[in-house]
Amino acid sequence: MPCALLNLRGCASTRGWELAGDHIHSGVGNADDAYLVLALRTEGFRDQVPGAPGEFGRITFVFDTACTSGCQLFFMQEIEGRGTKVIESWSGAQSKQQYSFVISAQDAMTFTWAFQKTDEVFGENQQNFPTDMARIYMINVTNTVDGGASSCTACPQGSENARCIPCKKGFFANPDTNTCEQCPRGTYLNFGAADGPCVPCSEGTTSNEDRTACFSDCTYTDENGHKFDLSGLKG
Repeated sequence: MPCALLNLRGCASTRGWELAGDHIHSGVGNADDAYLVLALRTEGFRDQVPGAPGEFGRITFVFDTACTSGCQLFFMQEIEGRGTKVIESWSGAQSKQQYSFVISAQDAMTFTWAFQKTDEVFGENQQNFPTDMARIYMINVTNTVDGGASSCTACPQGSENARCIPCKKGFFANPDTNTCEQCPRGTYLNFGAADGPCVPCSEGTTSNEDRTACFSDCTYTDENGHKFDLSGLKG
């Protein structure tokens, strides 16, 4: 997170952007024409996001600028072998806001934020705007090959989503434990049922070993506990 010098007029610190509570900021005391550069690299993105044609990921950040000068904040993207381009820029004081950019390539790339108070020269005093700064409160990049996640989304029951490993036949994903569990005996698996996914078998039937259906074993037990074997009546 360097401070890049123009005309060698001075950086207050080699650290560049600094951590401050719930945000990072571009620092104080730097020369007015210095660029404060923040870079974030990712090694690439996974397969295209389902239901979003052409989208391999998304970068979202929340920022504001506190400026009395005509400051500028640039947001840039560099894709290996393709050069760097400015995606968006903001001038002057900006209220706290969120910006999101759709990533349309799977390549490794670097995102860069560059803040400059002014590109004008004012004689010997190069700190006419000592408190001007940019602040970034959050950066989130989705679907990267090398990153974790700020939060996880549960796989939906019965989903064919490529990112969800299906449970084996007769099992379902318990949302409380995120593990595959089998329906108890006497029930069968039905993802579409209102009282599912494990639906009780009707009276006189029981579930098969896969818990995918109910069948009658041709026995009947009355309220007094007497069991009757009716298998001889099977056709």
